[in-house]
Amino acid sequence: MIFSPTLVKKILSGRKTETRLPVKAAETICRYKPGRHYALQHKCGGREITRIEILAVERQCLGDITFESVRCEGFKTTDEFREYWIELYGHFDPDQDVWAIKFTLKGDPIRLLARDSSRGYVEDVSQALGAGTRVATPSDIEPEAVSDQDAGLYTEDARERFNAGRQDEIAAQQARRLVNKMAKLQLEAAKMGVDIIPALKRAIRETQAEIVSKRQAAA
Repeated sequence: MIFSPTLVKKILSGRKTETRLPVKAAETICRYKPGRHYALQHKCGGREITRIEILAVERQCLGDITFESVRCEGFKTTDEFREYWIELYGHFDPDQDVWAIKFTLKGDPIRLLARDSSRGYVEDVSQALGAGTRVATPSDIEPEAVSDQDAGLYTEDARERFNAGRQDEIAAQQARRLVNKMAKLQLEAAKMGVDIIPALKRAIRETQAEIVSKRQAAA
């Protein structure tokens, strides 16, 4: 779902848990479904800031919004909500059909490196590293801190790749030692008039196949 930077800040702080969208022509079912999770973004195709879960969807008239819902929309008064709606859609029609959508945050909110390094991470973008004098948005700030869960996944992935590389190196060393041993055996067998070339070629092919198999399993 797409929200302005101002509304995103309200969502991340827990002050906005509802939103209303105009019902499109011939639309009978809202495209946002209860129980499903959606990415929270500033623009279409933008990066995901966090995720929200849809709790309920109800078709209403815009003018039926209650003061409680106005507060859940993130506004202090009904007039403030009306002004926001007019700024966004150009007019406020009390009889207009809208989808009233209730949602909750699902997942970790953004974690940004604090401008003051002693504070570690912050969620307020105005306090983040890279924020200027104006109010910055999360998309202006780099880098975004990785969540603890993602950091663990990246660490595990790096460890697996390192181990896979070590396995390839060990397999290559074993193959070289095996080739050297076979060369010595070939010399000794030749002195006795025995041809072991077919057996050597078969052993080399098997070793090469084993190395390829380990690489594919680690990929």
